[in-house]
Amino acid sequence: MKARRLGVLVGAALVALVGTGCGLNKDKPVKVSGTITLDGKPVSGAAIQFLREGGGGPPAHGQSKEDGSFVLTTYNEGDGALIGDYKVLVTWEEPPPPTFRSGEEKGPSRDEVQRALEAHRAKMKKMNTVSIPAIYNDLNKTPLRQRVPPQGKVEIHLASTLK
Repeated sequence: MKARRLGVLVGAALVALVGTGCGLNKDKPVKVSGTITLDGKPVSGAAIQFLREGGGGPPAHGQSKEDGSFVLTTYNEGDGALIGDYKVLVTWEEPPPPTFRSGEEKGPSRDEVQRALEAHRAKMKKMNTVSIPAIYNDLNKTPLRQRVPPQGKVEIHLASTLK
C-alpha cells in the first residue's frame, strides 16, 4: 500500500514538472541578454526586437550599449522574453542632437549649447555610425531567428553584405 502511494506521488510530481516545463512558466519572461556585432565590430545604439514566430504574444525589445551588449524587456525593464521562437529585427538610427526647451525664463547660454552640440558630435564619431542592411529590419526577410530560453548568451552577428 505504501509503495502504491509512493508511486502515485512520484507520478504526480513528474506530471507537474513536465506540465510546467521543469519549472519554466510560459507566461513569465526568461532573462535574455547578449551582444550584437556588424562585420565583427560591436554595434552601439541598435534597436533589437524579438517578434514571436506565428504571431501572438508580446514582443521583447532592447537597445545595445557601446560594447554591443543588450538586455531584453517584455513587460518591465530587463525582464527578458517569453518562452518561444522569435524572428529578430535590428535597426539603427542616429540619435537626435540635444534639444533645449524654449520659453524658460533663463535658457541655456550660447556656450552651453555649443558644448552640448560638440559632445553630441563626439559621441556620434565614437559610435562609428553604422549602416545596417534593410533586410535585418524586414519581418518577411530577416534571416535572424532566436529561441527563448537561449542556450547561453544571445549573439547576433550582422553582415554589411549578405551572401
